[in-house]
Amino acid sequence: WEHSPKNPVILHVLSDALARQGQWEESLTHLAEAASWSGMEPALAGHELAISFIRALASGHASRVKEIMANAALAEQMEPLWHATCAELGEEIGPLPAEVVDAVAAVRAEVETVRVENSHTGRMVSDPSDS
Repeated sequence: WEHSPKNPVILHVLSDALARQGQWEESLTHLAEAASWSGMEPALAGHELAISFIRALASGHASRVKEIMANAALAEQMEPLWHATCAELGEEIGPLPAEVVDAVAAVRAEVETVRVENSHTGRMVSDPSDS
């Protein structure tokens, strides 16, 4: 593995570290770059990337998550997360198969769990200057 700022795994780890410090603008910039590599780094486009998106959603960054997912062509690959993001933005998600509806509900429940945890701990909350 090349250890450079362009390494998607390193970018993802850096993004998570910044998010934990509440530095969302910079965190989401690195997350976007890491996500753009997800097609070339299939392991990155799985569970860990989804967790990062859920944390960002819970911290009030749904529009940025949607933008990142769209730019990285992850809407289909991470369909339940995509629909949950749209729902967070108040968008109609339309008729979906029952298994997708269940998965979207599970993602939204996880977002709410993280949101509640954030409110109790004060961690990873959105900076009002972030958009």
